Amino acid sequence: MGTRSTVIIVLNKQVLIDALLKVNPLPQELVDTECIHETEEAKYWLWGDIKWYETYPEIKTVMDYINELDENNFGFIENNEDYGFKIIGTPWEYGIRDCNYIDTPWGKEH
Repeated sequence: MGTRSTVIIVLNKQVLIDALLKVNPLPQELVDTECIHETEEAKYWLWGDIKWYETYPEIKTVMDYINELDENNFGFIENNEDYGFKIIGTPWEYGIRDCNYIDTPWGKEH
């Protein structure tokens, strides 16, 4: 059981360059997950209907990584079915907004 979430993470070009240069490599959990949208400025990852618990090692790894980034270089929104929205960084700078759904540049994600 447990509560489920929809989660989106967007990383900007500088974070991706740093990752390629191994200055701050992406966590394997992001490398292993296909990005759902890419622009010249950013990459987007989306998980739907996921148990996004920071007590899970793979989730903790991703959250530790993004929490170390400059907030202007990424966006994170979690929409938990029981607890609502958690927003970190500046997702609106990348066309992502929280409504009763997550609004992205390519359409709505629930």
